[in-house]
Amino acid sequence: MNIIGYDKKKMKKLHKKSMKMIRNILELEAMFPDRHFVLDRHLVASFGVIIAAYHYGLCLYTSMEDAHDGTVEGRDVQVRMTQTENVLIREEPEYLIVLYLSAKGDVFEVYNGPGDTVLSRGGRRDRNGCHHMRVKRLIELDAEVPSVERIAQVRPIEKMKAEYSQLKKKHAR
Repeated sequence: MNIIGYDKKKMKKLHKKSMKMIRNILELEAMFPDRHFVLDRHLVASFGVIIAAYHYGLCLYTSMEDAHDGTVEGRDVQVRMTQTENVLIREEPEYLIVLYLSAKGDVFEVYNGPGDTVLSRGGRRDRNGCHHMRVKRLIELDAEVPSVERIAQVRPIEKMKAEYSQLKKKHAR
């Protein structure tokens, strides 16, 4: 396991550097209105794992781990972060935390609970066996998760509301 001190200073630096990238993307989209520029999926995933480690107190595994990114209180946790309406899940996790990165750089919790709930109750599988889950569906499933089945936050993170997904394009511009 990789235990790194995720203090407020490091998180502010991460936010500042990610915001710089997001501003550059918005500038490119303004220059080329018929093109969409998004951060690379792997980069967004790395942001998500670090942000989750900070907010939920995760002890991270090496980045070579297949199904889980870290552990907390004896629970294995997979973290997914997206900027789109779709989340890809390859392996069934014990617990799943899904985060959403808005175009303004805000991060919201979309889903926090058992992984089998997500895979058994929604999403389509592609030909490679990967599950594709819609953010809207994850918000619905999250509302059904009892508090005892959630990974406790050690630092608060705002819950994503269904109406945010309708506003995301408005906020991006």
